[in-house]
Amino acid sequence: PDERLGEEVGATYFCEETLSETELRGFLAERLARFKVPRFLHKSDGPLPRTASGKILKRALRERAAELVS
Repeated sequence: PDERLGEEVGATYFCEETLSETELRGFLAERLARFKVPRFLHKSDGPLPRTASGKILKRALRERAAELVS
C-alpha cells in the first residue's frame, strides 16, 4: 500500500541459488524501466504458494507483503 499512489510495486521471489538483493536489482535495472523496478523485494524461504493447477497465489503474496511493510 502507498498513501499517494494507492499501491507500490513490490516482488516476492524464490531462488535456490545464492542471490543478493543488489544483484537482483542490478539485473532488473538493466532490463526494466526505472519506475518498474520493485521498490520492495522479499526473498521467500521456500517455493511460492501455488494453486492445484500450478498458478501462483498472488493474493496470498500480496497479503504477506502488506504485513511485512506495515
